[in-house]
Amino acid sequence: MITTMKLAILTLALGVGVAATTTRAANSAQIRFDQTVYSFGTATEGDEVGGKFRFHNAGDAVLMVQTPETSCGCTVASVKPDLLKPSESGEIVFTLDLTNARGAVSKSITVPSNDPQQSSVTLMITGVVKAVYDFSPQFVLFADAVPGQTNQETIQVQRLDGKPLQITKAELTKKFLKVTVIPETNSPARAARLVIEAQATGQEEQFTDMLTVYMGNSTKASFLIPVAGRLLAAVQLEPESLVWKIPNPEGWPGPNAEAATTRTLIVSTTRTDRPFNIGDFASSLDELLVKVVEVEKQKKFEVTVKLLNAPPHSEEGYLSFETNVPDQPSVTVPVLIEVGRP
Repeated sequence: MITTMKLAILTLALGVGVAATTTRAANSAQIRFDQTVYSFGTATEGDEVGGKFRFHNAGDAVLMVQTPETSCGCTVASVKPDLLKPSESGEIVFTLDLTNARGAVSKSITVPSNDPQQSSVTLMITGVVKAVYDFSPQFVLFADAVPGQTNQETIQVQRLDGKPLQITKAELTKKFLKVTVIPETNSPARAARLVIEAQATGQEEQFTDMLTVYMGNSTKASFLIPVAGRLLAAVQLEPESLVWKIPNPEGWPGPNAEAATTRTLIVSTTRTDRPFNIGDFASSLDELLVKVVEVEKQKKFEVTVKLLNAPPHSEEGYLSFETNVPDQPSVTVPVLIEVGRP
């Protein structure tokens, strides 16, 4: 008798559990795709391919599909519609730009939704792309560009399908970058060189750009080559700012007065085509005393800056000086004095 009652209680508990599970599964949306991998087969570099991923709402609540997210800027995807009642169908429409693509290609589209069982679905686009252009290097990285000098990098370009290489335009956006197209004379009109020049402006700058190359009468770029590098300033500072930290102004400068009060600034030039001089120092802070020593004739200077008195509170200011460099006739050095409380 006791065994029978225990069995009945167990069966009842299991029945409740099954009912609860059924309740949790009900009233929810379910996104189901006909396929999650789309193969476009074989295409040619520069083509644009497109397709669709079809899906339906297999649940019994409204399915809300959010904006698809693509793995690269070369893929554009959209959903229509983004709200589906139970049993209704929709599709993810995509286009894939194969500029600069070659060999096996695999791109992804992530589709978020309110499906509680899978908050997002990853769709894959695959295929093989036949190369039309070969260029080397595929990424241009300039060495540090020094004012007064021109850095130069060369890209070798060849057409692989036997057709003439007709480069009609090659563009860069940075004003200090210039590109020249030079056809190869020993090639049957299927090869050329792209010569990129970087002319330093005298100002420090990390830069990135994109070389965009067009063929024939096409308004669409045939291929893209990333370009990056650094422009050096005409005047170099080490360090680039002066900082004093005074935790206790009443006990300042303490036993090691020289280390507490004095900072050293090395000023040099990257230009080699003229002598270098600095002068006419000025500061927005009254407590600074400046001494200049030439450590390398007409090229490098040591500037010793001494803080005479601890200010009552923290201050920010600058130290400035003039140079004879046309690219950088004046230089401003940030100054920070951090004062704590006793």
